[in-house]
Amino acid sequence: MSRNASPDGKPKDPYGFPVDLKDLQARLHRAHAAYRVLLESLPWPMPLPGWGGVEHSHTKEVLPGRENSPGWTPEQAAEEKRLWDLVRKLSIAVAMHPY
Repeated sequence: MSRNASPDGKPKDPYGFPVDLKDLQARLHRAHAAYRVLLESLPWPMPLPGWGGVEHSHTKEVLPGRENSPGWTPEQAAEEKRLWDLVRKLSIAVAMHPY
């Protein structure tokens, strides 16, 4: 057993944060991670035209373009809203915790 662990093997909490606050924070991290994964998998929210790559004038590096976006389906928009609402609700709960 390391000196940073309690007798039950769990890490010590030197600040004494309440368990419910730590649970809220963990839920917030998971919800935010799920939200970021969703956003990275979706196209732009609105139908927009894309553009081709452009060669940088000095370095000659080709900067990537972007494909056309069909926009979000109603299901994608609903899932984005659900996750964002969850992130916002958990953020408020963590920030307003009485600790």
